[in-house]
Amino acid sequence: MTATGKILVTVGYGKATLRTSVTTLTAFRLSAPFTRDPLASSGQRIPGFGSVTSVGVHPDANGRMYSDRVGHDPGTIVLLTASKTRQGAPVCDAALLLRLRPGAALINTAARLPTGADNIIGDRFTVFTGNADLLSVEEAELLGVRIPRNFLQKFFNEEEVAESFFVDILQGATIERPELVAVSTPEGTKVKEVPAAPKRRLIFRK
Repeated sequence: MTATGKILVTVGYGKATLRTSVTTLTAFRLSAPFTRDPLASSGQRIPGFGSVTSVGVHPDANGRMYSDRVGHDPGTIVLLTASKTRQGAPVCDAALLLRLRPGAALINTAARLPTGADNIIGDRFTVFTGNADLLSVEEAELLGVRIPRNFLQKFFNEEEVAESFFVDILQGATIERPELVAVSTPEGTKVKEVPAAPKRRLIFRK
C-alpha cells in the first residue's frame, strides 16, 4: 500500500491483431450502478512504471500491449474483459470481477492472446497483479453494481472465462477474506464486512 492508503496494482490492456484474429483486453474500475472508468487512468499512477510492448513484428499492424502501475482505494471493484474476433465475427467474450483488499492474496491474472508466426509477445499477457479477491456477480450486486442482462449473457459464460483468463496466486492471503452481508438500517440496506466463520477443528479421541 502507498502512504496515502492506496493498494498498488499492475494493470495491462491493449489490442492484438494477428492475421484474421483480433483480441482486445480492457481493465476498468467499476462503480455502482455500472460505471466503467479505465483502471490505469482513474487511479494514482506511479511514475516510471509504464511500458509498451509490441504484439508482433509489425507493431502498427499487430498492435501493442500497455502496462501501468497505479494505486486505488481498498474496496475498488475491478472489471477485466477479453474479447476475441476472427474475420470480424465474435468468437469469445469473457470478464472477471475482482475487489481490492489489504491482506488479500496477491494474484496474477493473464489473458490469452492469439498465436501465429508474427506473435513475438507470447500466448498470454498479464492484465492484473495485486492484492484482491475474486468477486462473484452476486457479491458485486450486494455492493450496488447492476450488471446489464445482455452484458452478463455475453461476458460471463464460465467456459469462455476459463478459456480466456489464467489466475495464479503468487502469495497467500495474510488476512482471511471477510463475508459480505446485507444489513438493514434506518437509512436503508447497507453492506458490511464480517469476519468469516472460523473453521472447526475436529478432534478424534482414541
